[in-house]
Amino acid sequence: MSALKNMLADATGTYEIAKASGALVVLTYIGLAVYAVVAKGQPFDPQSFGIGAGAVIAAMGAALKLTQKPA
Repeated sequence: MSALKNMLADATGTYEIAKASGALVVLTYIGLAVYAVVAKGQPFDPQSFGIGAGAVIAAMGAALKLTQKPA
């Protein structure tokens, strides 16, 4: 549980909504990709998956930057 808290919390130990929602979006994205391939039998396209995953991760990085408190 400590590793999960380290990923989703800031230096003071409080959870950040941008990190939690970003992690949820990434897990949902991977889950839907697995569902499309396994349950629906669609072919896996690694290029499309990579582009989409990159966009999700970039959006999460932008959200973290925008919610950052000035020093």
